[in-house]
Amino acid sequence: MATPPGSPSASLVLPCPTKERFQEILKDNNDKLVVVEFAASWCGYCKRIAPAVNEFAEKNKDVVVFVKVDWDEMKELTREYGVRGFPTFILLKKGKKVAKIVGAKKDELNKQIQKYKG
Repeated sequence: MATPPGSPSASLVLPCPTKERFQEILKDNNDKLVVVEFAASWCGYCKRIAPAVNEFAEKNKDVVVFVKVDWDEMKELTREYGVRGFPTFILLKKGKKVAKIVGAKKDELNKQIQKYKG
């Protein structure tokens, strides 16, 4: 279900349908922390953590970019990052991986965002 237009998190978690778009997002946001959520449309844990991800995106919108990669659309990129379970969050700073969280661990995700966003 799409986020209703005008809601605070309507466009804060960027969809990433292609590898080219992913590279573009990284390049355009080299000075920010980029949180990449690897998920799948059929993943119950992914759906469960979505409200927290949207909240973190809203709270950190000036310093953190959130990107969602759908396994069904981007299997190659998912494999490149060694993702084996969903959701998996990879935090990138200047294009380099600084943290990886496997599972719907919202407290750990928030802790890592706070650690690396500055």
